[in-house]
Amino acid sequence: MPEQVKTSIQETTSLTGVLLRAYWLILAHGATAIIALVMLAQNKQQSVALNALLLFIFVTVILVRFIDIRYYKGETGEGQKATMNDWKKWSLIITASYAVTFVIVHISGVLFR
Repeated sequence: MPEQVKTSIQETTSLTGVLLRAYWLILAHGATAIIALVMLAQNKQQSVALNALLLFIFVTVILVRFIDIRYYKGETGEGQKATMNDWKKWSLIITASYAVTFVIVHISGVLFR
């Protein structure tokens, strides 16, 4: 993407940047927690739709964070400009977190039938 277009996007769509941050900071993780709780409550049968929804949220949260850093001046928790290296580290942590959540939900479904 040409540099002029990137600058134009960053300067004119701050609302988009805020919405992206709201998604990857709050909404995606809240939805994941709710879905995990629903899956735990349905311990007899894991829903394919809920598994697909968890996968969708996982993929989109990684993608949205990438877009936030790359095009909307995303920042770290300390208020510094986030880099692609920060995104890689964050993505590894999120991947591990979602994997642990997925395993716990499915193991508990098997153990408590």
